[in-house]
Amino acid sequence: MDLIVDAHNHAILTIVERSTNMLFMTKLPHGKKSEPLAKAVRRLLLPYKKHIKTITTDNGPEFAAHKLITKYLGAVVILPILMPHGRKERLKIQTNSSESMFPNKLTSMISQIKR
Repeated sequence: MDLIVDAHNHAILTIVERSTNMLFMTKLPHGKKSEPLAKAVRRLLLPYKKHIKTITTDNGPEFAAHKLITKYLGAVVILPILMPHGRKERLKIQTNSSESMFPNKLTSMISQIKR
């Protein structure tokens, strides 16, 4: 899931299903605002809810409402966390609707990578 944004902050949400390459696209009338984006994701993917297991996004601020997406669809949203400059590994953090995963587990995972 990603956004296409022009110089005037007009945004188009794109979602590509990996195994079939099915493409979902919609114009976002509110630009990069995270809550309207989460509602657009729900509208696009709700008919496929029982087939969706995970959704992968980049870590842009427009995906800050990822917990709403999880609540609407029951799917796990995966946010990649980039490592410091010079490190090539990427760590993916799965989020769910419970708060218990953050920040303790995140801090633990990052400290394990630094060792």
